[in-house]
Amino acid sequence: MDKERLKKEILFRSRRGLKETDLLLAGFFANDKLDTLSDNDLVALVALLECFDPDLLQWFFEDVPPPAEHLYMVNMIKQSKNKC
Repeated sequence: MDKERLKKEILFRSRRGLKETDLLLAGFFANDKLDTLSDNDLVALVALLECFDPDLLQWFFEDVPPPAEHLYMVNMIKQSKNKC
């Protein structure tokens, strides 16, 4: 698994064009957060970023539970948001 390729893909996919998701994801990636993630976490993050913005908004801002396959990463991002 090429970790650097995954990180580049994540940074590319994180530019969503919707202000709310851009700010949320930019905050998560601050302070080299990607460098601390495991390979499995990076793969999970790529999968999360493949979701549509309306779904992401509901999961992050409206307390709608995400599907099980995204729950861990959504919670990780929410926790990092709460630490800011």
